[in-house]
Amino acid sequence: MGSMQRLRAWGEWALPGMLPALTCLLIAWIGNDRTSLWDRDEPRYAGVAQQMLETGDFIVPYFNGELRYQKPVLTYWLVAFAHWTLGDGAFASRFFSGLAAAGACFLTFVLGRSMFGRPAGIIAAWMFALCPVVFLLSKLCIPDGPLLFLSTGCFAALYATHPSSGATTEMSSRAAFGFWLALGLSLLVKGPVTLGMVFATLVVLRLLAGVRLCDFRLRWMVGLGVMLVVALPWFLAIRYTAGDGFYAESVGNQLVGRVWQSFDRKFLPPGYYAVTLLVGFAPWLMLTLLSAWRLRGEIRQGGPVSFLFAWILGSMILLEFFRSKQVHYFAPAYPALALIGSGYLARVVRRERVWIDDTLAVWSVRLTVMTVGVLAMLLVAIAFARPSSGTPAALIAALVGMVGVGVGARYWYRHQFPQGVYALAASLAVAYLLVAGFLLPGFESSRVLRPIAEEIAAVHESTGEAVVVHQLVEPSLTYYSGLAIPGYVPRENLKRTLERTEQSILLPVREDGFELLSEQYPGQVDVLRTWEGLVKMQHRTVRLVRFRPNAVIANAEEDATRR
Repeated sequence: MGSMQRLRAWGEWALPGMLPALTCLLIAWIGNDRTSLWDRDEPRYAGVAQQMLETGDFIVPYFNGELRYQKPVLTYWLVAFAHWTLGDGAFASRFFSGLAAAGACFLTFVLGRSMFGRPAGIIAAWMFALCPVVFLLSKLCIPDGPLLFLSTGCFAALYATHPSSGATTEMSSRAAFGFWLALGLSLLVKGPVTLGMVFATLVVLRLLAGVRLCDFRLRWMVGLGVMLVVALPWFLAIRYTAGDGFYAESVGNQLVGRVWQSFDRKFLPPGYYAVTLLVGFAPWLMLTLLSAWRLRGEIRQGGPVSFLFAWILGSMILLEFFRSKQVHYFAPAYPALALIGSGYLARVVRRERVWIDDTLAVWSVRLTVMTVGVLAMLLVAIAFARPSSGTPAALIAALVGMVGVGVGARYWYRHQFPQGVYALAASLAVAYLLVAGFLLPGFESSRVLRPIAEEIAAVHESTGEAVVVHQLVEPSLTYYSGLAIPGYVPRENLKRTLERTEQSILLPVREDGFELLSEQYPGQVDVLRTWEGLVKMQHRTVRLVRFRPNAVIANAEEDATRR
């Protein structure tokens, strides 16, 4: 077979998975150029990447004049490369997050096709592409987007190295190389998170189906070498350049520390990730639970169903050990959820199983309709709570979603399952495009952190006055002002800072902070500008004030008298 024939054959094989992947990519990229970075993490990653380009130091991450040890370096490299090629902006900062989500969507199709056939791959890809958590990660400049792609690649390659996948020896060898390569790159994105999930999956798989580690043809000697060649150089370089600070923070606080306490000091009970799937994997969760129940008899057979259940349970058990919990931490298991959902449903498509044949299936459809209804009402509530130019688009998106799930349910009750899935998927795709392209950019006119930062930069450039941050501890102020603003000054230290200052200073403050400055601190408070708008989706009155201590005023008056 010639190269053109092979390319054409691969294109025909991959084409069904390209449509959901390209839809995911379009949703991820649309509107990003009109939506500034969201606090707090996005400005940090974009700021570190931009500073790398400016200084030429691609080893040690810096932000706001301080070393940033929280995460490894690959995300910064990706964002820096996007800034270098596309320019410094929100679209470039989020470029690889969208690309990674689309890549993970396509890998989900590939894995579903190899496990359950072509219909399963298509259904799984649409489920994965059109759920809230994937939408969120595809549009944020954070490590979890690239990690989603790399973890999906790890698990897809791991499955291909097992005999039950039906892969040839040559394909298995390539998959082993891909597994270790993706694992090495994932270490550079978020440390050993993916490694831990893989280990937990293998343990659960052993307990569920008796599958042993040696059953996977992973080519350990070569594979470990590949992983070390990919990941080890930077870890050695950061140790040599910055000392032990990186490991103390990234391993001690960010990894081990989160086992004992949450970074935001909130206690979230066990079962958090199972409960939050109601929103994170909406509206597909009920259909996935139906499929899981129908496939329960295959859990101990050591095949694809066993692998997927181990992937989900292993990841969930591992993450429950950490006190620090966020909905998107469980995202690396979302491809497995989509594949479980498509496994049984693809058999319905092939007429091997009956679709609505009992009360459980009927209620799965009803709860799916109810889930879309709740999401639509939530979207309407957001649109009216925060009116903007995107409000009409939000209302249309809610209507389209309800119409789509209604049409889908009608098909399902007629035992026309594929048509129902595609009707719901099409309506959700339109709804997500409206939200991404109009609703999120519509908030931009009322978001105030960027104009505050730009005003601070302008005043600082003309007067040279220092900037003190007391309340608005937002990385956006640093990123958009281009200034290295000294660290957050807590309330108990603010008085001492103001009393000791020997020059005028600039402070962006909220309403209560302005009253505090005016009433309790010795000096003159001049309001330079006032903004009314959104700070992290909360309506705030923010003032940029100039604080002049009494000593500074007295010196100015004395100088004027002398003249």
